[in-house]
Amino acid sequence: LLSCIYKNFAVKNSAEITIEINPNSVDKNKIREYILSGVNRFSIGLQSISSKVLKEMGRTHTADDYQKAISIIRDFGVRNISTDIIIGYPGQKLQDVKDTLALLLKLDIPHISAYMLSVENGTALKKLVDNGSVGLPSENLVISMYNYIYSTLEANCYKRYEFSNFSKPTFESYHNKVYWSRNDYIGLGLAAHSYIQGTRFANTENLTEYV
Repeated sequence: LLSCIYKNFAVKNSAEITIEINPNSVDKNKIREYILSGVNRFSIGLQSISSKVLKEMGRTHTADDYQKAISIIRDFGVRNISTDIIIGYPGQKLQDVKDTLALLLKLDIPHISAYMLSVENGTALKKLVDNGSVGLPSENLVISMYNYIYSTLEANCYKRYEFSNFSKPTFESYHNKVYWSRNDYIGLGLAAHSYIQGTRFANTENLTEYV
C-alpha cells in the first residue's frame, strides 16, 4: 500500500505516516517492517488499564501488553507515539481514568487522545443499554473524567489542540489538524471519507458494492 502511494503521489520527506495497532499485536518483526515501509508514528489503542473495563469492551490486551508494545517501539528509536483512551464506558470509575493517565505520564507518551464513549446503533452495547442490562456512567461523572484529564495533562505540559487530543510540543498530529483546518484529504478504502476543494464525499459502506 505504501509503495503504491509513493509511486503515485509526491510524498514530502516530512510526511507523517501513522499506523494504528493493538497492544497485543506488536512484535519486533512487525515494527521493523512498518518502519522500513515508511511508518514514523504509532497510534496504540490502550483504552484503559482496568482489566474489568477491557474485558467488558471485549479487548484482548492487558496493561502489560501495552507497556511491552511501547518498549518494543522505542527500542527502534521511535518517539512519535500516540495512545487512545476512552471515558464514559459502563462500569468505569474516575479512579480507572486516573490510573490509566498515571501510566501514560510515567511512560512519557507524547500524544494522548481521550475519547468519550459514543454508543452506536446496531452494536451489542446499544442493545444492552436500551434494554436496561447495562447502565452508562452519569453525565457528571464523565465530565469529571474529562476535566481530570484536561487539568492533569495541562499541568504536565500537554496542550489541548483539539477537543479530544492532547500533545507535548511538536507532537500534534497533522492528520487531526487537517480536519479542523478544513484542508483537503483523500480517504481510500471501504466507507472512507474525503474532503476535496470544499466537497465532502464517502465511499460505499457495502463491501460487495465496493469490491
